[in-house]
Amino acid sequence: GQYILKPQVQAFANLPENEELCMTIAEDIGIDVPAHCLVHLKDKSLAYVVKRFDREGRRKIHQEDFAQILEKQDKYSGSVEEIGRKLKAVSDVPGLDVQLLFERIVFNFLIANGDAHMKNYSIIYDEEGRVRLAPVYDLVCSRIVLPNEADDSALTIQGRKSKIRRKEMDLLADHLEIPQKVRFARFIGQKENFRKRLSESLLPKELAMAFDKLLIERFQRLELD
Repeated sequence: GQYILKPQVQAFANLPENEELCMTIAEDIGIDVPAHCLVHLKDKSLAYVVKRFDREGRRKIHQEDFAQILEKQDKYSGSVEEIGRKLKAVSDVPGLDVQLLFERIVFNFLIANGDAHMKNYSIIYDEEGRVRLAPVYDLVCSRIVLPNEADDSALTIQGRKSKIRRKEMDLLADHLEIPQKVRFARFIGQKENFRKRLSESLLPKELAMAFDKLLIERFQRLELD
């Protein structure tokens, strides 16, 4: 099939609404996302639908996630620096793709997605065999799904998974050789736009309020107010 459908999951409240919101916010600021939407099922519940970026009609487009590329047995093992170094080595547009990767790491932090593991980052091969960073997928605010989640990041950022602030992101950007002027350009002045989109979402009020507090706190921690 060309689409993936994700219905409601009893263990995790309102996951379809959560993912649709996060993917929409990413799309708003120019992050490459596949087509996506919410649909009503026969029981009137909402489900999330996303178009597969590794399919074109019946043709399969070759893609690999970084758990495969880095031969990780545990998708939560390793660092974002490992992904960046490997992406720089294999991409046909390394400077741009590493910048896009950095922006996705920042975005996952801002939306409190502590579950962005090795399998959530991929490369894709086009018809000429050129290697590029694949579109983004599986964006959720994991903290409102798992309130007791301890870590800010599933993978280490400058050796840590928690208490991440602007310093760690700047050190990561230094490591990836991201120019100062473009590091956070996509996010500066965006806090109220994120919050507005959240206020218009179909998340229940309690979850939306929790997400809103997280957004405010994460933008403060990265000094992006």
